[in-house]
Amino acid sequence: MAQKSRFFSLPIELRLLVYKEVLMANDLQILRACRDIYNEALPVLFKRPLKFRTHDDLYNWIRMVGPDSLELVTSVSLNLLSFRYIPVTRPCRPPLHSADMFYRNDLPNLQNALMLLPNVRRFIIYKTIPFLGTRFTYDYYLPFFPWLADRYPELRCLTLFINWIPLDFLLQMRFLCSLRFTGFSTSPPTAALIIFQSLKCLEELEVFGPPPDIHAMNTFPTSFNDPGIKYEQAVTPELLLGIRPLKAFTICEIRAPCRTASMFFCEEIISALTQAHGSSLRSLKISLDFLPSVGSRVALAKLFSLTSSSIRHLELGWPGLDVLTLDTLPPSLCSLQVSCDIYFPPDDAAQKLVVQKPVLPKLAAVVLRTDWRTRPARWPGRDIPAIGGPCGKNSMDAAVARLRSVGLDATSGWWYPIMFGDDHM
Repeated sequence: MAQKSRFFSLPIELRLLVYKEVLMANDLQILRACRDIYNEALPVLFKRPLKFRTHDDLYNWIRMVGPDSLELVTSVSLNLLSFRYIPVTRPCRPPLHSADMFYRNDLPNLQNALMLLPNVRRFIIYKTIPFLGTRFTYDYYLPFFPWLADRYPELRCLTLFINWIPLDFLLQMRFLCSLRFTGFSTSPPTAALIIFQSLKCLEELEVFGPPPDIHAMNTFPTSFNDPGIKYEQAVTPELLLGIRPLKAFTICEIRAPCRTASMFFCEEIISALTQAHGSSLRSLKISLDFLPSVGSRVALAKLFSLTSSSIRHLELGWPGLDVLTLDTLPPSLCSLQVSCDIYFPPDDAAQKLVVQKPVLPKLAAVVLRTDWRTRPARWPGRDIPAIGGPCGKNSMDAAVARLRSVGLDATSGWWYPIMFGDDHM
């Protein structure tokens, strides 16, 4: 009788962690080790986040996988309305199908495919950029999202990179804990407030926007002749004041080309966040591609200075982040990520955190991030190699070493202000 490997003497919880780490690295060879490992690791494989770039990818994958394995799937991300049009056209001949018929015929196919995935609890719906709204896409969205809510009423996490839909379908998702969306919808702000108040389990809210297709009229054409359908900002100070206390809040914002003021990271929204969620927040993430106003930064400092503040994880990133922002960090902070640039080099960040360490007794981990756009070999307009620039590798390594010298678990990495659609995934 063959002797079993020592690996199986480990508790099952540790073995599952091993499977997760190996499979997340896309190393599937472990499944060929033996039958016992295959049986234990297969559920872990299918519980990984599955990403489908087109509807066809989803349909073909389902055909290859057995029904028992489909029941193990818990996380799906799908590029909605991404088709391969080549099979429906013929050279020098009219199309086999009109666009209207193509959209209309695909909706039942998508619904039938998702019916085979009964245990999905995390759903990401994104779109490829550039993306043009048309009457066909809008007519596709209207029936799909209510159907999705009816199919997955126990959905826990939902991400929407789409703003041309009403939010009424969320009323059926009573167990929704985490919502990420552009902060805009066709629902008016008063209706959005009622909808969010019905989400009794909501703990995490993230807005990444405004959407890249926004313009001064806040409309998009549903056909070439009609005036368009209006979509409005759903995440407002009134909404934050009216919903249940949040544990995590994230703002990823780019400057809208038609506006001069920030739409989400503004004094009014941060003040509402402080008033309604200041004592419940455990995680706060702010990522901007512009320098915020003085008023919004003062409001953020007031949030940090709350005696009841319990923020444990904090991420701050925007161009020109200065030392003064780190003066009022909450004492409850356990981990911190900050962006560095030529105006706020990593040496200054490290020096400030070393000084602040006595008043931050729980701070254990720090990540210094450099804007990924500084990755070229030379700085724009400067004859300085990136490795030796103010945020180059040498400076980052020196700052990390200084933070480690005072007992902090410090690392460095790249900072991505915000990405939309496929790039964000």
